[in-house]
Amino acid sequence: MKKIYLFVLITTLFVSSGFAGGLLTNTNQSASYIRMPIRDVSLGLDAVYYNPAGLVKLENGFYFSLNNQMIKQNKEVTNSYVYLNNELFKGSINVPVFPGAYFAYKTGKLALSLGINPVGGGGGAIFDTGLPSFETPVSDLVPLMAAKGFGVTSYSSDVYFEGTSVFWGLQAGISYAVNDMFSLYAGGRYVIAKNTYGGYIRDIMINPVFGELTGTTMTPATTFFSDLAQGPTGGAASIQPLIDAGVGTFTFDQAEAGGIIDAATRGMLEGGLLALGIDPTGMTIEQAQAAYQGAADELNGFAASTADIEVDAEQSGTGFAPIFGAHFALLDNKLNIGLKYELKTEIELENSTVIDGSGLFPDGVITHSDMPAMLSIGLSYQAAENLTATFGYHLYFDDDVDWGEDKTVDENYYEFGFGLEYNITDKILVSGGFLRAETGAGEGYNSDMTFSLSSNTIGFGGAYKITPALTVNLGMLNTTYEEGEIFLDYPTTGLNNVKESYYKDNVIFSIGFDYKLF
Repeated sequence: MKKIYLFVLITTLFVSSGFAGGLLTNTNQSASYIRMPIRDVSLGLDAVYYNPAGLVKLENGFYFSLNNQMIKQNKEVTNSYVYLNNELFKGSINVPVFPGAYFAYKTGKLALSLGINPVGGGGGAIFDTGLPSFETPVSDLVPLMAAKGFGVTSYSSDVYFEGTSVFWGLQAGISYAVNDMFSLYAGGRYVIAKNTYGGYIRDIMINPVFGELTGTTMTPATTFFSDLAQGPTGGAASIQPLIDAGVGTFTFDQAEAGGIIDAATRGMLEGGLLALGIDPTGMTIEQAQAAYQGAADELNGFAASTADIEVDAEQSGTGFAPIFGAHFALLDNKLNIGLKYELKTEIELENSTVIDGSGLFPDGVITHSDMPAMLSIGLSYQAAENLTATFGYHLYFDDDVDWGEDKTVDENYYEFGFGLEYNITDKILVSGGFLRAETGAGEGYNSDMTFSLSSNTIGFGGAYKITPALTVNLGMLNTTYEEGEIFLDYPTTGLNNVKESYYKDNVIFSIGFDYKLF
């Protein structure tokens, strides 16, 4: 039970790996994206990430861009399992620093570029009241103990978990203008991944009715079960001399009739079994000992599963993905088309473990956490002298990814959207855009630990040219997600088709500076 309990704590860190993009990939990689989330035909500095083949359209010179985003995401999980203390579980993510940097050097037909971004991860959810999967193994103590006559009606626990997850991408490549209308890009991204886990589960409490306990006092579960196990442990030990004497196949009736035990001893041994909910009628002495020992083992198992545990572990690994792109400039540069394809990034994470009370992080063990291949297609058209319209489509090949866990997707995740940019003056630009995301995840993927929902995103903002060489970008983005749901079966209690639903939303603010050094 405890390992499952901690596993969901750990996995929850990855619920929030991507704030915009696919199941794992972060595509919110510039302040310009936040003000208009369709950047697939970008001819600005964030083209290093979104449309690297288009960098040849820059003027000759050296450029760099620094960006930061402030992200807040809210999550809600609702579960109607009757033994949980709460139906609603709320979580939040606050990421004050989500940086990105781009560098480009353009000369003639060539452009060299470098990008540094958190391409995956970057945050973890904090649920002040846990999650249904956190609590279900503990909440099941209520019906399990009540069935054994202990009258348990309530539980509590102290859970703390902190973790970090960031996949830093270092991207470099070369863009080349074949002619005025067509350019190509070839490059790659080296990914450095690191996850850290630290936390504990402590003080699982229940309120049993047993002995001097009235059912109104919360009692440490481990202490209760350990103390309770002493009774059947003693019962099994007291029977051993009878078995050693060769009368283990006798029933209690036969043993008393033969003068082997007296009525008081028989009453004590049978009474102990009855107190454990076991009918001793017709039992042999060997069977009685096995029943006592089985009860002791079960209670000791409950004690072990509710004991305090701690984890202090780290995972790290690297991967590489080739990236290719093409850009078409047609109709005197009024119509632009951008293409980019990123191959899958295969990443192996190796455990470096200090403390592992869960048994989930054996030191040196390797797991997979691949990032999917991704295709983006963009089109922009200058509809008027100061107005440009943009359309984009993104496809994530999730069905070809090894995430090292039993997660399946029904279809590949994809996005499409449009945006507008309007130059009010030579110095001031305003923009806005809409992005629709359709997840391919379903009941085979979604859980309170890792869920993916279809969403609608609106971004808006603007850019101001402070000097001919320096431009600032400001943006705000809001994403609302459609509610998802699954229906769960709980074999421990026999309750089936219990509804669990998921919802989240996020808001991102951004600022970025683009500068031409020379």
